Amino acid sequence: VLLRMPPCNALLVLTLLLACFSLSQADSKPIMVIDLFRHGARAAYIDTWDTTKVWTKNLGELTNSGMRMHYLLGQKLAQDYPELLGDFDPSRLSIYSTDVNRTIMSAYSHLYGMFSKMKTPLDDHQKKIALPPGLENINVSDYIQDNFSLPNGVQAVPVHIIGRERDYSIAADAGCKNFQSIWQGNLNSSKFQEFLNITKDTRTMIENYAKEYNITIPDLWNYGILADTLISNYYENLAPPVNVSYGSKEWNDLMFFNQWMVTYAYSGELKHLQLMSYNLFQRMFDQLNGKINGTFNKTWSILSAHDTTLLPILAGLGVTTVECMRDKYLGKNNDPQCVFPTFAATILTELYNDREKPYVKIKYDGVYVNPCNTSDSTCTIEDYQKLINQRLQGYTFDDWLVDCGISTKVDPTPDSNSNSSSNPDPNSNPNQNSESDNHTTILIATIAVGVVCIIELFVLVSMMRRKSKKSLDMQNDSSGLLQSA
Repeated sequence: VLLRMPPCNALLVLTLLLACFSLSQADSKPIMVIDLFRHGARAAYIDTWDTTKVWTKNLGELTNSGMRMHYLLGQKLAQDYPELLGDFDPSRLSIYSTDVNRTIMSAYSHLYGMFSKMKTPLDDHQKKIALPPGLENINVSDYIQDNFSLPNGVQAVPVHIIGRERDYSIAADAGCKNFQSIWQGNLNSSKFQEFLNITKDTRTMIENYAKEYNITIPDLWNYGILADTLISNYYENLAPPVNVSYGSKEWNDLMFFNQWMVTYAYSGELKHLQLMSYNLFQRMFDQLNGKINGTFNKTWSILSAHDTTLLPILAGLGVTTVECMRDKYLGKNNDPQCVFPTFAATILTELYNDREKPYVKIKYDGVYVNPCNTSDSTCTIEDYQKLINQRLQGYTFDDWLVDCGISTKVDPTPDSNSNSSSNPDPNSNPNQNSESDNHTTILIATIAVGVVCIIELFVLVSMMRRKSKKSLDMQNDSSGLLQSA
């Protein structure tokens, strides 16, 4: 049809088609994000290989580099998601950390980057009365030089925690009493024996270093602690505990040994994966579904945790597994997404509600992964839940309680429903359904405009056809008159 039209008419139709296409492909915005991350750089958490004795008093604590990493990450997320992370609004945030110093401090650093400046300073009246008992006569300028509540307008943000033994989702290894014995009971598995065979030379290297520095290695886990100490020292620009250069073959061998061991323990066998990922996946599903049905009114959910928290989720998504790590080390593949979650690694789950079915898109360290194998890396919540249920082979919370040797059926992990009295999140917003309603309205409006575009296009094409037919008839009439003449 376009080829038979005059050029100006064809151009008009093409423009209208492009406009309709652009409208249908408008940039979708998430209505909520679940922000699961590992803490930033830290000190070595076991002193077995601390040959330089730099970490004696600070084992496992977040370092200056670790704080900076999460501050920058928070800043970048605030830039990438301005609609969700604008001005600080506690009613829109859910923030939880494991009960460990480095994860709590990482959460605060992360939040400082997100909300780094208060908008409103204290007025004169507030400055006069904002004095604690006994300090009414102090010279405030000796303590703070600006007019904000805290120096430089720092925004205080609440972070919630649960005791580790009661945290079944982001600290499942502590909550599950039987976990250590279960995974260590699988050291004779074919996967682990293959790993020992692959890393035979690496273990010999570690044993030689132990003799050189008079170190006793109590178990295989402490073989891997050498790599952990190396990377901790590297981030703080400290001398390595042994003579190994960053990026050398020896370095890579040691890193693989440690990272594969940790990955195996937390996701390498089906039972490990079930124990360590089930409750966290369910917690995230509850938040996603709660946002859609109006029982979870947050726009940003933070979970500050550990590499051992991210690894089971990555394995459940099919991103980082012991198999792909082994093959990558042996040079059999070079999958860029098969990466161990290093300091400040992040998994972002974006929730959208601008289609017939709500869906998610998942980012690992800034790159979208595609667990549902779709053309646009999206995954409906329904399909996402089915996928994880299949990979966990129908595992249930009752199964988890039995496997972990826990007699009570009460799950102490915070309920995703922000209206629950057990959840210390801020009070719910009475307009909690408004965002989903707004997105539904936008979807209906988009469909309506699309229908109008199609109708207009149909009318325009019909008019063009009539015009072309009329011109052809006139030409035929003229030809008949000429022939008659």
